[in-house]
Amino acid sequence: MANKKIMLLLGVLVFALALLWMAPATLLANAIANKTQQHVLLTQAEGSAWAGNANLVLAGDNVESRVNIGNIRWQVYPMQLLQGRLYLALYQNAGEPAWLSIDADKTHIEHLNITMPASVISLFVPTLNVAQLGGQFNIATENFTISQQVLQGKASVNWRDASSPLSAVSPLGSYQTLLDGNGGALNISLSTMSGALQLEGNGSWSAQTGLQFNGTASAEASKQKELAPLLHVLGNEQTLGSGRYQIQVSQP
Repeated sequence: MANKKIMLLLGVLVFALALLWMAPATLLANAIANKTQQHVLLTQAEGSAWAGNANLVLAGDNVESRVNIGNIRWQVYPMQLLQGRLYLALYQNAGEPAWLSIDADKTHIEHLNITMPASVISLFVPTLNVAQLGGQFNIATENFTISQQVLQGKASVNWRDASSPLSAVSPLGSYQTLLDGNGGALNISLSTMSGALQLEGNGSWSAQTGLQFNGTASAEASKQKELAPLLHVLGNEQTLGSGRYQIQVSQP
């Protein structure tokens, strides 16, 4: 009798695992959407929850503010679940994978190198919507850890071929933002790599204070007239006639 009960339990377990293994990718998409309060969406999901692909969409607080990052695919390693963590490889297009490890306390990212439209910044700084910023962001990190209280690691965000319909100058330039997670806060440093529009500044982000950033924007002497409309959107002129505009962002 005992052997029959054990065999029955094993049969039920195998059946349950088989159902879980065949879980569709849409099940994962729904779980992520609910977990992120509809801010991270996997649309047109195909395959299974363990190995699939979808379009990655980042969403703001309203239906209009959505940015399609592009197609991604994932491969989950189920044996890692026995150690209490979700471990997966994440691919964008034909690039090398990023590795994500997610447990109850933290998310760890390794070898991330992902490209997305620069318009994604408007999701985090809505005041920049009017500038309709274009170009491409490349986000890269070798090791970064995110938890409820701690941000640990370094990352870079390179903005290539920046543009805006508010200026006839295109591209405006290329820029680099360095991110340094040192515990409870993320330090931010912005610099110009090349271009007619010069941007620089420093700031920080934390769960307690939100985003705080102070910087300046200016134009090369030969491009001041063409860039004036955009500079006025980015900030107020520090001193009348100086050509240097103060960028201030305070986002809870």
